Amino acid sequence: MLEQGIETKTPMETLKQAYAVDWIQNEQTWLQMLRDRNETSHAYNEEKARSIYENILGYFPEMKRIFLELKEKFQSEGSEPSDD
Repeated sequence: MLEQGIETKTPMETLKQAYAVDWIQNEQTWLQMLRDRNETSHAYNEEKARSIYENILGYFPEMKRIFLELKEKFQSEGSEPSDD
């Protein structure tokens, strides 16, 4: 995002900025993904882990759609997004 003049310091800031510049359309889904990701670092409860697993199955189509959109966008602009 830095290449586009956007500097963020946290994953939540990054998601909010990505939504603001229309890189992602479903902000609430992405924010829930982040909450689930944060909970997995502290999830020792099998029921909670299964719940998050079920959420991940639902997130995959959104993640794939955004990946393909961004890949096409950056390839058509003649630059690949960096891993930074």
